[in-house]
Amino acid sequence: MGLIVNRYVTMKELWEWESKYQLAKLKMLLSYLVIYDNVTDPVELYKTSKSILNHIESVPVLDANSVYFKDAYELSTSCFESRRSLIDGLIRV
Repeated sequence: MGLIVNRYVTMKELWEWESKYQLAKLKMLLSYLVIYDNVTDPVELYKTSKSILNHIESVPVLDANSVYFKDAYELSTSCFESRRSLIDGLIRV
């Protein structure tokens, strides 16, 4: 017997995880922009802007062997939250 998938519930969960992911990315990028505003060295400015652009274009890597897509979103979201807390800690110093 095959697995029955409720498409509405799956799309709703995907939407919720994508929203959490994008919100975590936004908060992290806002912390990066605080750094960008305070950089004076042109070389460091380039490196910071490159890092910001790399994060903007990042997407969660979905594992085809995983049972559920939620795992990739959870991992990516927690990475953004960890980076944000690290950056915010460096800004306060």
